[in-house]
Amino acid sequence: MSAYVFFDILEITDQKIMQEYGHRIGPTVEDYGGRYLVRGGKSDIVEGDWHPVIPVIIEFPNLEQALCWLLDPSARFFGIGDVIFVRQ
Repeated sequence: MSAYVFFDILEITDQKIMQEYGHRIGPTVEDYGGRYLVRGGKSDIVEGDWHPVIPVIIEFPNLEQALCWLLDPSARFFGIGDVIFVRQ
């Protein structure tokens, strides 16, 4: 069963580092069979009051692959929670 990693990038404080991140994180997602479903863009809120800034949704083949990607040091260096250039 597919598993999804979802996060919202609230602020980019260093555009140059963000561009490097964008080029380098993709291959780590692919290494675990993942693919991006959403990478930013306009959001239409149908219900509730949450307003995403830069939403990201990544689909993985299963929960094990998603967790392995999240815990992989090569992905973590650039990845979710890296407060050098992004606040979540």
